[in-house]
Amino acid sequence: KAHYYVDMPSKFGTRRRTATFESDMPADLKRLHARVDFLNGGIFKIYGVKIHEALPAPETPVVKPRLIFHAPFDGLADAARAAGAARPIAAKNIEFVPGRGGQAVKLTRDAKSVLQYSLAKNLDPARGTISFWYKPLWKPDQEKKETWRTILSLPRPSGGDRIGSGMLNIWIWGQRFRVDRSDDMDTYKTVRGLYQNGDWRHYAVSWDEARTKIFIDGRLVGNISDAASPLKAALSRTALDFSSPIEFTSFFVGCQNSLEQADGLIDELRIYSAPIEDRDVVDLAWAFQPFSFGLASSYFLSNGPIRLTAHITRQDRP
Repeated sequence: KAHYYVDMPSKFGTRRRTATFESDMPADLKRLHARVDFLNGGIFKIYGVKIHEALPAPETPVVKPRLIFHAPFDGLADAARAAGAARPIAAKNIEFVPGRGGQAVKLTRDAKSVLQYSLAKNLDPARGTISFWYKPLWKPDQEKKETWRTILSLPRPSGGDRIGSGMLNIWIWGQRFRVDRSDDMDTYKTVRGLYQNGDWRHYAVSWDEARTKIFIDGRLVGNISDAASPLKAALSRTALDFSSPIEFTSFFVGCQNSLEQADGLIDELRIYSAPIEDRDVVDLAWAFQPFSFGLASSYFLSNGPIRLTAHITRQDRP
């Protein structure tokens, strides 16, 4: 006898949904029973259970990644490059301050900052890569409550039921950096404890129909151990289900409408049409990395030409 099981989140809501579980079975298996346990209270309806050979994973459309939106925030909220509208729909109570490369945009809860762009051709909720620099103006080591801070998000659906809608949400919850896909199973990726007081860090999020990846300073983080298992990696290719998709028309940067501001600085926001290669994420992360500078001599004579010999050392890449 063997027991094959999986724990699934009980976030089915009020809509009819399909849950799928895959597992390797022995070739000489003769009998199999299906059992569903509901561990939480409530009223549940089961419309049927089917047991069959695993279906091949749906093919993920091959989309060549290209830069479709770039906002350097060098004194302007307008995107320097945009496949859609470059000018923001709304830009209220924002500031431009010295950033990682040139200037950065400052969005805070106290100022009630709002920055919103048109989604058409600038962002594909189904797939892409988002790259940006972020510097917190709050002190992570002094955070006493888990405040919500938005980095980039699609508008929250009216009524608040985002599960199944496809609402992409990149946000900070206390010490956690988190990415929500808002599929039927409420899939998300999160990583904890990587903020440092007053420091710039580079973040990148890549996603497609089946998978989400988080990079910080060019390094892949968040549930990394899953990728070490070929079986888990293969099963994770199952496409996400969205039973109530919404046709979003805009996205927010550094806020969720007029709430949940980033309380920090955002610089060099780039959006790609599809996931880019890991090595390209490293290149973006190291485009503005600091280097050490030292002179070969500390003393110079003032009665003649001066020749300076300098040593510039760049930090090691991931």
